[in-house]
Amino acid sequence: MSGGHYGSGGRYLSGLVVAVLLVAATGVDAVQPLGVLRITVVVTGGDQRATPVPRYALLVSDNPASAPPRRILTSAEGAIEVRLAPGNYTVESDRALAFEGQAYVWTLMVDVVAGRDTVLALTGSNAAVEAATADAVPLVEATVASPAPASSRAAAVTIWTPLTRTTGTVIGTNGLVVTGHHASFSGLPAAVQLTAASAIKVAAAVLVADAARNVAILWIDPATAALVEPAPPGCGEVCDLVAIAETKMKGMAPPAATRLPVEPATGFTAAVLNDAMRGPAGRQPPYQMPATDFDISLITPLQLYAAQNRRAPIDFKNWSDYVSEIPPVLLVRVTPKLAEGFWTKVARGAAQTQGIAVPPIMRPKAGFSHLRAYCGETEVTPIHPFKLEQRLSATETIYEGLYVFDPGAFPPSCGSIKLVVYSEKDPDKADSRTVEPKVVQQIWQDFAPLRDRP
Repeated sequence: MSGGHYGSGGRYLSGLVVAVLLVAATGVDAVQPLGVLRITVVVTGGDQRATPVPRYALLVSDNPASAPPRRILTSAEGAIEVRLAPGNYTVESDRALAFEGQAYVWTLMVDVVAGRDTVLALTGSNAAVEAATADAVPLVEATVASPAPASSRAAAVTIWTPLTRTTGTVIGTNGLVVTGHHASFSGLPAAVQLTAASAIKVAAAVLVADAARNVAILWIDPATAALVEPAPPGCGEVCDLVAIAETKMKGMAPPAATRLPVEPATGFTAAVLNDAMRGPAGRQPPYQMPATDFDISLITPLQLYAAQNRRAPIDFKNWSDYVSEIPPVLLVRVTPKLAEGFWTKVARGAAQTQGIAVPPIMRPKAGFSHLRAYCGETEVTPIHPFKLEQRLSATETIYEGLYVFDPGAFPPSCGSIKLVVYSEKDPDKADSRTVEPKVVQQIWQDFAPLRDRP
């Protein structure tokens, strides 16, 4: 199964299609509790040591298929939980896994039962195994090989960028953080969230990103880093990279100590979500706003849960695993509109004069750059400024926006909520849109069960 057959072949999902899928998903009257599918991926090497497989892509599809496969990623521990409607599902590799010269590919079927947990362990014994080829995905250890043994779990952190999340380790008192995933940090802002104090997240500066060893070293505010117990002294195989990072630090100001927003501490319970689904809130389609070059969708957890429960999951590309957790947040998705270029239209018209019927060739009008949100005149900082990667071809990628906000930041008392969108085509030109007051009230009401929890 070389090359992903979904999510990497250029299937572009416009905002309109997202809306249609969600509307269709919420239009069914039957409500059933979801089941939880718990998947682990572990391979055993020649030394007989069991190795979890982190950040590995799997495809989950229902049988018979009612929607495109859903792409999910395992955690740094090689595990993931997925909420699914009752039924039979196929779980398969997006791409083969390369490990110790062999390629592992999984294709398994599993039954998910309403209201129950189902466990599926992917191991070498239930995989198709053959010689590894160049297109197989190499196994990347969840932690760097011995920057320090990291015996203290308190040193673990979560690292966020607009394109992915991963884990890292605080390795000293000067604020250095090391991670075994370098590729996500090239030219992107990063933030670090302390695992031992999950309400604390701060900005991070990327000092080193070594492609050859797949290692990145970040720097956070030293006072914040001091809130956790660092890993034991020593840097092992990455001492030279740590030395480079420490040299760079001398000519830089420390990263800001300002605390960044994090997800609310409590989420919706399954019982609350199921109860809400029986009322009008569970059938509410996404709140849509057109902009010049984009479609804007405001999506609440009730709408996400409805889509999953009706077996019409929405593709959130590289953030599908995050969204599948039904985080208690407001999602603002900004999707480029599709349009036909002037010269493409001219060429198609010329072909028609020769009796050749060519359908319109649509392309995104502009790629997403960034979003700013305002409660009245006060700017609201997002919890996460995510981007969704949309592959248009093997060499061309365009981005959607997926901004994550604390719903408590947009109460009706704001008076007005304004969203300002910027495109890659013209990043200095603001396209400002005001959310209708009735939509503000509806969104606020969708989160009422969360506010009412003791």
